[in-house]
Formats: sequence, C-alpha cells, structure tokens
Amino acid sequence: MEDQELLHIFNKNIAYLRRTHRLTQKEMARILGIGTESLRKMEKGITPAKLDCFVLLRAEQHFHIPLADLMKIDLEAADSPAVAP
Repeated sequence: MEDQELLHIFNKNIAYLRRTHRLTQKEMARILGIGTESLRKMEKGITPAKLDCFVLLRAEQHFHIPLADLMKIDLEAADSPAVAP
C-alpha cells in the first residue's frame, strides 16, 4: 500500500471511531492531541500537514487497536454484517 492510501484509511477510521464512540470533534481532537480544524480536515479526507507519529500512537493507545489495523483495515467495512464470514 502507498502512503496516501494508508493515510486515507487512517483518516476514515478516525471519523468512524469518533462516531461509534459518540465523541464530539472537540473530544476526539483532544484525544489525538490535535486541533479541531485538523480533525475536520482528516474527516474530510485531507491529511493535515502537521500529522505526526504521536497522533497515530494516541489513536492506537486510546482505542486499543493496533496501528497496522488503523492504517490498513477499513474498520467500518469490517464491522458491516455483509463483510462478516
């Protein structure tokens, strides 16, 4: 997978996790250690220029999801009953 694809999946997963955990954008931004504007951009699929490894690690630690899964697996699709074996 290319870097842009990994970041796209990560951004999509962040939006999905925020919705499923019923967090506000302000709460999720605080968890990730970023501003709400950066989070809004991420949820729209725009990776902020200042996205650093600590954002990735904070997401991994807070949601107890391995970083590889956050970057490579579309969690929303994986949760879909249509995808279940």
